[in-house]
Amino acid sequence: MSLLMYSMWRDGVIVIADTLACLTTYEPSSFRTKVSTLPHLNMVFASRGPSLLDRRFQHWISLDWACRDIETVNDVAPKHLRQYQADFVQEHGAISTSEFYLFGFPSGSDEPVHYRYQSKNDFEPERFPDPLFGVVPGPETFALEQPDTLEDVIKLATRIRDENDRGLTEDHVVIGGDLFAFEIRNGSISSNHWHRFPDYDETDKAIVRLHQKREAK
Repeated sequence: MSLLMYSMWRDGVIVIADTLACLTTYEPSSFRTKVSTLPHLNMVFASRGPSLLDRRFQHWISLDWACRDIETVNDVAPKHLRQYQADFVQEHGAISTSEFYLFGFPSGSDEPVHYRYQSKNDFEPERFPDPLFGVVPGPETFALEQPDTLEDVIKLATRIRDENDRGLTEDHVVIGGDLFAFEIRNGSISSNHWHRFPDYDETDKAIVRLHQKREAK
């Protein structure tokens, strides 16, 4: 995942992500939905890092009978994430970092919680029960202010994308495609398309060229 924005308040959460996936060489490789919805668990999750880890994590959550809500997922998530990362490194080589984010409602609660797991911290869980606003990656050349409107969200995403495209950040990320917003309420999850970046068609052509080149080999 390139861009993740989230706002959590007393009875709900909004999670926003772009849709552009890239290779380690920063070449655009596909458009994909980067927030996974799990209505039966009253939660969603998002990740930053290799998409294969994302798919393995989702597969486990979807099939494990012991996963009943966000808290039971958290009970064993660190163990699974450590194993998935170790397997990935063995199969594909070292990766720089990976991060996972859970947002949802514990059983019997009307207030959402947020968990974060980072490879740099050995996937030890960090729990955030209070209202908060976050952006990953955060801006490095300007002060972060929480957006109040849809237009403000798009402006913030565009500014973060611009500073990365101009090489003004310590760690370069590629942001593009569309912005989708996911709203999580107790017992309901909805998604909405909020923005399409202006170079979408150009990026789409680059993706097609990449895969045509691969198929020709």
